[in-house]
Amino acid sequence: MIDLGDIYNNVITLSKRLNNTDKAVGEYLEANDGTLSQLVRDQLLFGRDANSNEIKPTYRNKEYADFKQSMEPNYHSLIINKNMFASRAYGTPNLFLTGDFQRGIRVDASGKGVLVSSSDEKSSMLLGKYGDILGFTNESIGIFWNNGLSDYLYNYFMNGLQLY
Repeated sequence: MIDLGDIYNNVITLSKRLNNTDKAVGEYLEANDGTLSQLVRDQLLFGRDANSNEIKPTYRNKEYADFKQSMEPNYHSLIINKNMFASRAYGTPNLFLTGDFQRGIRVDASGKGVLVSSSDEKSSMLLGKYGDILGFTNESIGIFWNNGLSDYLYNYFMNGLQLY
């Protein structure tokens, strides 16, 4: 049976954990930076920017758009989260030709925030042309939450509490 001392200790424990939540989440994000990078790559392969919008401008050259469309099965095979979005629309860029830009995607996470970048030399040009492409869509955040972060936080707060 739980008594007042146990309740008091639970409140103290939870208070300490609440004060350190940013550090705990930062550590979890750092430990899962590869998963976060893959989510951004998946978004781009679906032709989506960080706001879930189709990447614009679309391809101006029909032959190039046809070529990119013919490569769609290859691109789709690289996607881990295949149900994130519907298929990429014809002519919508996915920013993958050689793969250097997407292979260069890095996520630096800490309790102070998350920075998404690419080490590829074309990064500045692509960001200038296509805008807000390196970030997390609501769909990506939902996938990350449902595939680990929610369980991690639950365990972080509940571990060691006297509940009965």
